Amino acid sequence: MEKNAKARKNLICGLNLDEYNRISACSNTKEIWDILQIAHEGINQVKRSRIELLMRNYKLFSMKESKPIQEMMTRFTIITNKLKSLSKLFTSEELVSKVLRILPAIWESKVTAIKEAKELDKILLDELVGNLKTQEMRKIELRKEEPMRDKALDLKASEKDESDSDDPDLAISKFKKFMKNSKNACKRENNDKPKQINKATYDGCYKCNKIDHMVKDCPI
Repeated sequence: MEKNAKARKNLICGLNLDEYNRISACSNTKEIWDILQIAHEGINQVKRSRIELLMRNYKLFSMKESKPIQEMMTRFTIITNKLKSLSKLFTSEELVSKVLRILPAIWESKVTAIKEAKELDKILLDELVGNLKTQEMRKIELRKEEPMRDKALDLKASEKDESDSDDPDLAISKFKKFMKNSKNACKRENNDKPKQINKATYDGCYKCNKIDHMVKDCPI
């Protein structure tokens, strides 16, 4: 009776008002425990249904490329903790393998390096997450440096163009190319001009270039 009273007191001290009202009429610890277990876990049928739903979420779990590692791990931990509360446990190797499988394709090289460096049963989940966060920060820094590298390359190319403009051979080559293009443009312009008609010998109307009437009968 003393042990029962002590256990009952410990359980009651951890309950809120709604839960206390639910078990206040219980006379022993076993009744309190059974009621609380059904309230939080449900009967076996409900428990199995919840496990099946959570396992489905676990199997279909994936990481979006635009989301950070921490956001993915928060969602993943919520699912595994709920399964753990329903007595569905996973080994560290299973969790590590799952995380490596759900990483997007851009992490493929990192996943391969991790698998080659260590055996999966010797990697802790926290160690893996820390490794992935380090790689993620490195990628962010590289993305920040890319615009600076592009500007440096553009400046270098501009300086090279300016230096090339002082080359006399290059200037002569450009001048020859300009003259050649000018000659071709003149030829095209001459070809596009309408040919002049000899009014004395033209058989037809030289105003509208039709031969079915003479110039005096032209409606133009």
